[in-house]
Amino acid sequence: MRLNLPDLKRNDPQTFTIMPSDIAERTDEAFFRYIRRDHPGLAEKRIVRINEIRDYGTEVHKLIVRVGLFRLGNEPKELNELSAYAGKEGYLVLLFATVAENESAGQVIYRTFDRYVLNRYGAALVSEGVKETEASLREILSEDGFLMSDPLIPGMDGFPFEVQRFIFYILDADELGAMIMDNGMIAPMNSLTRLYTVS
Repeated sequence: MRLNLPDLKRNDPQTFTIMPSDIAERTDEAFFRYIRRDHPGLAEKRIVRINEIRDYGTEVHKLIVRVGLFRLGNEPKELNELSAYAGKEGYLVLLFATVAENESAGQVIYRTFDRYVLNRYGAALVSEGVKETEASLREILSEDGFLMSDPLIPGMDGFPFEVQRFIFYILDADELGAMIMDNGMIAPMNSLTRLYTVS
């Protein structure tokens, strides 16, 4: 499935929203996979309540994604900190995604178990939404003769965690209701950054 993404303009990040219904099957598969991995047997014992919280998550959650195609040597100046990760043409794709509540959110989740289940649903939504976004970006860029790399994830595989702060600021992720703390972690919890080399 190709997402209906906005035009990817160079050095002009674009923002769009993915609703749970857009990627329902993938999100549900990931959600139940997380539950079974964290607590084997729990999904079967408490399936009714888990499904109730999952259904609530589909009603109140949405995924906000901001993505930009950048070329080094242009503004913002923080791009220079990422020069080691650019392709030979100097292009990078930066991505920020965060799970937010839509306007229909009304119920407050207090129980620890319910909050855990809702958090796992948010984790599944952001994970699968970003995968769909990556696939759509690759297709769009390939139409212009570009190849996009696999994601570079801050803190993994030798990719410095500190890079997350640069991605956050370059994309002005605070405009989306997120904040980055002194230790580099991002709130809300189900938020992530990604960097991709484009050649």
